[in-house]
Amino acid sequence: MKGKCAVFIAALLIGMTAVSDYDPSGVSVIQTVSAASGVTVAVHTKEEIVEYYRTHPFSTSKKDEYASEPSLESPYSAGKLTDESVQNGLNALNFVRYVAGLDEVKIKEEYCTLTQAASLVNAMNGGISHFPERPSGLTDELYDTGCQGAGSSNLADGYSNVASSIIEGYMSDNYSSLIPIMGHRRWCLNPSMQYTGFGEVGRYGAMYAFDNFSGKTDVSGVCWPAQNMPVELCHDDYIWTYSRGKEVNGGSVKVKLTRKSDSKTWNLYSGSSEGDFYVNNDGYGRKGCIIFRPRNVSYSAGDVFDVNITGADTEINYTVTFFDMNNVQSEPEEPVKSEPEETVNGDIDGNGSVSTCDLIMIRKYIIGSDRSVSASAADINGDGSVDMKDFLAVKEILMQ
Repeated sequence: MKGKCAVFIAALLIGMTAVSDYDPSGVSVIQTVSAASGVTVAVHTKEEIVEYYRTHPFSTSKKDEYASEPSLESPYSAGKLTDESVQNGLNALNFVRYVAGLDEVKIKEEYCTLTQAASLVNAMNGGISHFPERPSGLTDELYDTGCQGAGSSNLADGYSNVASSIIEGYMSDNYSSLIPIMGHRRWCLNPSMQYTGFGEVGRYGAMYAFDNFSGKTDVSGVCWPAQNMPVELCHDDYIWTYSRGKEVNGGSVKVKLTRKSDSKTWNLYSGSSEGDFYVNNDGYGRKGCIIFRPRNVSYSAGDVFDVNITGADTEINYTVTFFDMNNVQSEPEEPVKSEPEETVNGDIDGNGSVSTCDLIMIRKYIIGSDRSVSASAADINGDGSVDMKDFLAVKEILMQ
């Protein structure tokens, strides 16, 4: 993935655009998606998505830092990112997985070692490759580790940090050679992935992608844009993907995309003039990926699109609702009803017990020297007035 584009070859061949940091602390009303068929991922509400970001924040602009600096000169060293920088990248990856309705992944140090070495090798070569040449003078061990990492990872070039390469690079894949495959996105959204690791040396980065890549999963129908989709994550020429999880006959598949606001439709299929359309059955994450991009469309918060896919093993229907993360309001919480506090008869000063202080306070009230005392608290016998009867009642309580 280069600059604002990507290059992906991992095991087969060949992943970008823009979302800035956002603070989802704003305010709209939840809109639920319609029932879907052919999609078995979880569906999270807008409020849940905003809350997930709040508890798993990330920055796409803050420069990553090193726990140990890499060295591109002898003695060579791959270096290591700080835990904070790794966590920032992990939060970005888990955020898009959460939006897509997939399980979180965790960091495996072994994968960080592989991706850091891959980044070093690519940095020394001055370009990204899943099959990098050996830089002059690099040890066998470090080169072999770098090759293993490069061949099993998403690779990036020119992003501000790991999180940026995920959000603006891998998940977008908006580059002509990548669109027919959408490999980076499919690796990020592989349902069976459980662990990953990140590396970065200068402008070159890597995200481990091959963890449990052929593992069994009950999840099918991973769609992106997701059913509830932050509009901050996409742009007007964004590519849509639906991964079936099994081979799909590209010659028979047709997609009908309908915008609900004006019933505008796009019919997308092989040879369609209304947009781009591809089917890729290679094993990037999951096979059977239907890839489409309608022409002459823009996306705004509040837009709702129905997706209908025919010609696969089953008819597929789902709805995508775009929303602004800065304009989502949680449903009001029920007010907590507090139990009335138990009062102590004769406790004039409200400290929870009866003492000579209370006797002095009620005396001052009676003679008129201190009217700041609560009359209701001083009316011990409840007859509606504060007088010597109440004074004597407090005195009696003290004598008990």
